[in-house]
Amino acid sequence: MVDISDSVTSAWDEVLDDNTETNWMLAGYSENGKSVEMKSKGTGGFTEFKDTLAGMSEITYGGFRCIAVDDRGNTVSKRAKFITVTTVPEGTPVMKKARVGTHSGAVLQAIHGGHVALRLDSVDELDQASLESQLLAAGG
Repeated sequence: MVDISDSVTSAWDEVLDDNTETNWMLAGYSENGKSVEMKSKGTGGFTEFKDTLAGMSEITYGGFRCIAVDDRGNTVSKRAKFITVTTVPEGTPVMKKARVGTHSGAVLQAIHGGHVALRLDSVDELDQASLESQLLAAGG
């Protein structure tokens, strides 16, 4: 089991909250690797999330809010959707990769309520078209 910092849960709760501007967060392992702690959060949406993630070379857990628009002619529905992302960069040592498999369940309990959960090797795998199709497949 891994210790999840309260700041991780608090940041994710901010992302989920319609009354805050925070719309993404990223967490990662502490220096000793025994806990998951906050690394960054922001209000700049998908673009800022992706840019921040691109600047990191470590295993990260996080997520962001996006607005899904369902336009059916005479009815337009807009609702928040949440995407959780686990990133294990290429070249990560095998033992650290194994740790992700063991810890991801506990982390995803803290970063709960995602409509889509992604596991990436590279930030390049995170693109808007792919997200749109995955959100549609997950129920709109």
